[in-house]
Amino acid sequence: MSEPGWEGAEHYCDSNSEGIDDVVHSPAHYRQGSMEVYDAITGMGLSYTEGAIVKYVARWRYKNGLEDLEKARWYLDRLIMEQRNAKD
Repeated sequence: MSEPGWEGAEHYCDSNSEGIDDVVHSPAHYRQGSMEVYDAITGMGLSYTEGAIVKYVARWRYKNGLEDLEKARWYLDRLIMEQRNAKD
């Protein structure tokens, strides 16, 4: 059963009939563990900022290396700032 608005999208997930990665719907750099990063982020109910941190940390070895770690740090710095400001 598809979610509303996603009817017919099942054939786009994971890989095509030749087994080639689908870089739009299920890229390999998000499928290195037992679940996709999107599923982990939504399953934990993370905010956008928290999800971005997880996304960049999860893929750094497989996509953009140090650049992804720097992006994760950028989002982590913002999350820390948001939390400090929330206490005031």
